[in-house]
Amino acid sequence: MNDFEKISDRNIDDSGGEMRENCIYWLQGDKYVTVNLISGSRLATRVRDLVKRFPDDVKIESEKHGVMIATLPLKAVKIGIKDMKYTDEERKAIGERLRNIRN
Repeated sequence: MNDFEKISDRNIDDSGGEMRENCIYWLQGDKYVTVNLISGSRLATRVRDLVKRFPDDVKIESEKHGVMIATLPLKAVKIGIKDMKYTDEERKAIGERLRNIRN
């Protein structure tokens, strides 16, 4: 099994529905990205909120056939895992660093 097949297998909708894709496109050095999102998704809702807050920077280019295409600043894209697991010692160390920064 090649890497593409592994990724495709991970993204199959177990409910039997069709696979729908969200994509982020940008070229290295660009300050803006183009996103293709499922219109009813949580991410599309967040883009609509960003359009209201930053109308000069965030634009919805098109929204047809259940797909939103939008342009937004690269700095709006964050890739991370929120559900980080820390040991008690790591939490204490993080708390201590924050206290030192605040004082």
